[in-house]
Amino acid sequence: MSRTSEPHCRTGFRNLWRTPVIQAFAAMGTLAAVLGAFMVSQPGVASAPARIQIEHAGHVAGEPITITGSGFGLNENVTLTVRHDDGAAEPDMGHQSWTVLAADGTFSTTWTIRPGDAGSDFFAVTAVGGISGAGDTGRFGRMAFIVTDKFDYAPGDTALITGAGFRAGETVTLQVSHTNHVSEAGAGHDPWTVTADPSGRISATWYVDSDDSLGASFILKARGEDSQLRARWAFIDAVCPPAPAPDAVVPYPMPGQACPTNLNSCTANDVVTTVVAATPLNGDVCGSADDTLTLDFTVQFATTANQRYDLGFYIAKDGNSIPGHTAQVCAGAAPQVGEGDGNSDASDCDSDLFLDLDHDGHLPDRNAVDTCGDLENNAGPVRMTFRATVACDHLDANHNLLVPSCRVWEQNANHQVACTSLSQAGTGSKCDCTDLSFAGHLDPCVTAYCDDGNACTADSCTDEGGVAVCHHDNVADQTTCDDGSACTTGDVCISGHCTGGAPPNCDDGNVCTTDACDPATGCTHVNNNGPCDDGDWCNGDDTCSGGSCSDHHGRCAPGQICDGGSHTCHECDHDGDCHDPGSPYCDTGSHTCKQCLNDGQCDDHDACNGSETCVANHCTPGTTPDCDDHNVCTTDSCDAAVGCKHDNNTASCDDGVFCNGSDVCQNGECTHRNDECQPGQI
Repeated sequence: MSRTSEPHCRTGFRNLWRTPVIQAFAAMGTLAAVLGAFMVSQPGVASAPARIQIEHAGHVAGEPITITGSGFGLNENVTLTVRHDDGAAEPDMGHQSWTVLAADGTFSTTWTIRPGDAGSDFFAVTAVGGISGAGDTGRFGRMAFIVTDKFDYAPGDTALITGAGFRAGETVTLQVSHTNHVSEAGAGHDPWTVTADPSGRISATWYVDSDDSLGASFILKARGEDSQLRARWAFIDAVCPPAPAPDAVVPYPMPGQACPTNLNSCTANDVVTTVVAATPLNGDVCGSADDTLTLDFTVQFATTANQRYDLGFYIAKDGNSIPGHTAQVCAGAAPQVGEGDGNSDASDCDSDLFLDLDHDGHLPDRNAVDTCGDLENNAGPVRMTFRATVACDHLDANHNLLVPSCRVWEQNANHQVACTSLSQAGTGSKCDCTDLSFAGHLDPCVTAYCDDGNACTADSCTDEGGVAVCHHDNVADQTTCDDGSACTTGDVCISGHCTGGAPPNCDDGNVCTTDACDPATGCTHVNNNGPCDDGDWCNGDDTCSGGSCSDHHGRCAPGQICDGGSHTCHECDHDGDCHDPGSPYCDTGSHTCKQCLNDGQCDDHDACNGSETCVANHCTPGTTPDCDDHNVCTTDSCDAAVGCKHDNNTASCDDGVFCNGSDVCQNGECTHRNDECQPGQI
């Protein structure tokens, strides 16, 4: 239901103020204040969003229903109309509109469900200001109830039954059943009928037969055959005193649940929730505000009304507010019919379990099963033990644990949604979000925060008249400890204080890091750019870079060779180091490149220019050979590969003898071809 007797916080208007446009108008504060004061004082001008509230979520026909409104204009008439939620409005059933005066912007009026109203069991009331036009809608439901004149009967007693809220003149079926599902073998468990009077009231009796009633628990059921309005009531025929022994308690682990967001204003008080016992699990305690506590705790639920239905139970495990929407980690449960710490209250004779008081077959289809537990004021209270882990930081002024919590429930047994789980429990219309207080039920030392954080003291706590008193006694001297500084070693306790020993050795042997000690992290080694020596003379003067001796400036000139052993720079060690074609040879004595070191290195392999020689490491040309063999019958020349050559020719020659005729060269010699004189001549 969107409008109930419990006010809701409207977040839409609050969020509107976060928009840039509204923030801009907010800057005009003085003007707005003047205009606002003027407007509010004018008749018919609404001062706030209109809102109406209905006294309860469920109402019995014939009883006045209080409807209040606010946020309307001063002295304006407000028109109200009540119709069924499907829009129907039967004649003569009070559905005609009526007007009230909102003298100061608020009003209060009443309306009554007619016993003969045959429409839907759910209603919507609308209110509209005649001048401002401001309006709102609220909803409520019709319900019936049935009670007995006592809770506990003896065998042979007669229970007096009364009920109200049914449709005028309709047949109402009654039946008494066992709540523990035993066989209805005894007398009086068959259904019977009565007729509602013109006001919708009924009355009847039921004989408590001794054949199966002693020690039994009963549910009285009533159903209007025309309206289908239903009601239930619990009573017992207890064997008491003495009260039955308590059942064994099995804590219910509360499962994680999404934190509800619809519980904005929860101040209902007709279900009272109280912590009655608490035990930390395995001796758990809160060491600090940042700690968590796992515990079993027993909660007592009781109603100050006749009945309340479909209880839902939330806690904020992180210690934050559920209605304030700061809780992010929640747990919760919807106790089911028959659950609870059975017979936990030794002062009464009932079972102390959650009951089944709101019927199955809720609207809209009348077929849904409802299993969530219900409360009845004369059959309670009901206790249930839960197990959960909660935050340690939410405490009262006396350091007692507080756990943010919300409880939700239905007021009307004839509610629309059948409940089987926490998400269906209550509607947000009836809720209570007061914290669970563990004061008086949890050892105050559990939340005393007695840990002083000092390893040199032994912390303890005593409960002195309900107040936790912490004690911090010094441990024995020389007990090892940690003073929190990474720049000390061998820390020990002395007179309750942790005293640090010698500093650690932070020298990493690297000249390129500056060594120091940080109390938080210990030894530090920060890279520097100081001078260093990597042991290699040949790469020149060194400096640190990136934490290593890696920045070198070079020792020898380009092209020179470095001798790290002798700390010298020279030109060559072998011929391969000499790259100038004019000086290709390395003088290993002087480590310089020379043109030659011996005559052989000057030989140009040309026999025609003589034999070259090496003089003072420079090649000296040789003497050109004389190839003239003074033989006219040879042609003289020089071959670079072999030297002088003398090739035979056939040139004419003169052998100096006239008588043998003309001569020619042949095979390198001057020979004659014939005689100069004729035969017979001399």
